[in-house]
Amino acid sequence: MDNGGKEQVGTATLLIINGVRLLVTAAHVFDHFEDGKLLISLANKIQLLHPTFYISEKINGERRLDRLDFAVQAMDSSWYKHIDEQEFIEEKDITLQVTPIADGPHMCIGYPNSKNKKRRNPKTNEIIKLHVLSYTGHSCLDPEVYVRVGCNSESHILVQYSDKIRYDSKLNKTGPISARGLSGGPVVMMGIHQDADEMFKSQALGIVIEFKKREQVLVCVRFSEIFKRISLLLHEMKSTKRDHSQ
Repeated sequence: MDNGGKEQVGTATLLIINGVRLLVTAAHVFDHFEDGKLLISLANKIQLLHPTFYISEKINGERRLDRLDFAVQAMDSSWYKHIDEQEFIEEKDITLQVTPIADGPHMCIGYPNSKNKKRRNPKTNEIIKLHVLSYTGHSCLDPEVYVRVGCNSESHILVQYSDKIRYDSKLNKTGPISARGLSGGPVVMMGIHQDADEMFKSQALGIVIEFKKREQVLVCVRFSEIFKRISLLLHEMKSTKRDHSQ
């Protein structure tokens, strides 16, 4: 928020882990606290976030060198009591273990917002509400690409993303969609139909943290890596919640 105006800078993902409701986003989104107030739209209301996130550490003081780039906030009841439970991704639908990268479609969900194509309300000068984008692309399996972007397949997933060509639901070519604003949104491995009697099973794998233009991939940090680093914090959250309920 700058000089009274509001600008969308990223996306957040809502999870339930060990009974604790969490808001997860990219750390570079949270870094906007350094410039002013950070707001979030929850249950059709704008709320001020508090700087109590667990944040991955900058490297030598620079966020661009932080290859994990995540921030996690435990949500209290005043935040989530008006939010539909369906807005949260439940633990059973989240992959918290390191698994081989599947050669298949992955969906990235978020609110893209181009720097050069800002849509503002002419009366209030505020950014007009953007619509959620679901982008589906195949995972990148080339180990050389992982090396070039400074990641590894145990902690990250790369999803092929073209900022030049996009197709609509009728398979017509449309204009390019900027990846800016997708940071913090979930990446979901689409279900594969294994058996005629089984439903498709999709799993949330992590969050989007960056777009690499040269390689044309979205860089996603795995939930398994995030929660490995905050497992003690999650245990403390669950213990505190249990104590308060007694």
